[in-house]
Amino acid sequence: MNKAEIKSYLFRNLAEILKESGIFLRIAEPKASSLDIILELEYEDKSIKLLGEICSSLHFSHFYQKIEQLKKLSHQKPRYYPILIAPNLSSEKQSICKKSGIFYLDLAGNIFIKAKNFLIDRQGEIKGFG
Repeated sequence: MNKAEIKSYLFRNLAEILKESGIFLRIAEPKASSLDIILELEYEDKSIKLLGEICSSLHFSHFYQKIEQLKKLSHQKPRYYPILIAPNLSSEKQSICKKSGIFYLDLAGNIFIKAKNFLIDRQGEIKGFG
């Protein structure tokens, strides 16, 4: 699955899936070419903004490159949280993301977002995901 296919899937399906949990999602195309996607999540009176990088390759070298890129971006834009988006993240890669301070979302239904007053931690398939 390439980057464009992953983005297309997100635009078509993710907002509806999260809405079932009361979470509203806005997806924006970034102006900066070094960034793949910007997400804004709202739940009740809380909202967070996420800088997203899409990792379409399953190779660890590409994965680590995206992690480092997200770390740099999060220092440049401290009001945003970094999130890695991929077709499927193994439990090892999920653990690396958490240890690196990077949130993640994959098309297999694994989601981890933990910010001030905001937590989504789901493992496994979500109906309609993947």
